[in-house]
Formats: sequence, structure tokens, C-alpha cells
Amino acid sequence: MYLDAFVHNEVIPNIAIVMGSDSLEIRSRYPETFWEKYRKFFDIDKNLAYYKSRFSLLDIQVNNPDINSSDLKKIILKREELFFIFSGGGIIKPELLNIGKRFIHIHSGILPEYRGSTCFYYSILKENLAGATAFFMQSKLDLGDMIAKKIFNIPKIEESDWFFFDLIFDPWIRAQLLYEVIKLYKEKETFCFEPQDQSKGATYFIIHPLLKNLAIRKCVRKKEEKLFTIN
Repeated sequence: MYLDAFVHNEVIPNIAIVMGSDSLEIRSRYPETFWEKYRKFFDIDKNLAYYKSRFSLLDIQVNNPDINSSDLKKIILKREELFFIFSGGGIIKPELLNIGKRFIHIHSGILPEYRGSTCFYYSILKENLAGATAFFMQSKLDLGDMIAKKIFNIPKIEESDWFFFDLIFDPWIRAQLLYEVIKLYKEKETFCFEPQDQSKGATYFIIHPLLKNLAIRKCVRKKEEKLFTIN
């Protein structure tokens, strides 16, 4: 989805750095009917191999999956690019943050109100909406300068499709915001940003399965409702 955000802006990133193995086949874990139903959000056929072959995208494989590994640090230090989009998991340590590069993260929560993990589930429970925020990473969790943010309505799903939010909706809202961030950068040739008010908001941790289930149940389609009510 992130690569699609670049392509739709007629921009191809210089490189894609893949941490660990990229051979994990998630497609086979879920029925094809699921992927077809939600193809308007995510075309699973557009994987890294697709972009490599169509757009001559250079990818660099790093066997060590640790985001703070010396292997990754050496690669980034050798690159001329200033900006890197961080799309993995884990917390980047100061040793990597302070090498003269800027790391952009798309957080699936509205900052500063929702920091931490699985924030869109908490915002669904509290406000029946979800959001994403693009920001420059710093050593403190989700406290960096904000580039842009966007609020999304919640789509209706079939009860059997509970995994839609983890597999598709979370990365989809991030990619939608990334599309706008890239578009703005092309127009202004720079990133505009603003500091967070660190006195506001709260930090959320990985949501309990019971609360997660309650959040998803709020999004299950009733018989008289249609799927894909998202704007």
C-alpha cells in the first residue's frame, strides 16, 4: 500500500530496505474471497515483486530484522537520501535517530490524543472513528513533530471478516495519509510540520482481546446496512 501511495503521486522511491525475510506468504492464510471482497482497499497482487519488476525498484535485503542493527545503520549512512519512511515495528534508538537522517512514521492514531499501539481500536471504542498521523520520529514514543494527520470514517464489515482491521484497514489508512504527505512534498518541495503539545493525549498499549472484540463488533454490518460506507 505504501508503494502505491508513491506510484499514484508519480514518484518512485529510490530504494526499499527489507528487514529480515520477505518470503512470508500471508495470502494463503486467508480465503481468496476475503481478498477479492476488499480489493478496493488493498490489491494483494501488488506486492514488492510487482513493483520491482514494473518500476525497476531497487530493494536491499537486510537479514537482521532488528531495526537498530549495525547492518541497517551502515546501509543508511552510505545512502545520500535524507528522508526514510519507517514502516516496521519496534522503537528506533537514539544511535540510529542521530545519524543525520530524518525518519518519517505514519502512526495509526490521531496525535497527540492517541499515542502508542493499536490506537485505532481505542478511537473506535471512544469516538467511532479512526485516524492516522505522519510525524518525524524522535527518541520518545510518538512525540515527534507532526507533518499531517487525517480522520477516517469506519467501514462496515461482515462478522466473519474480523481480521479486516489488522490486515487491511490499519495499513490502508496509513497509506492514504502517506499519499497526501508525498503530494504536499511534491508541491512545496519541503515538509511542513508543527510540534506536538506533549501535555495532551494519552499513551495506549496493545489492546486487550476483549476490548478489541468490542471495537470490531461496533463495525459489523447490520442487515439493512451496506459494506464500504467509508468516504
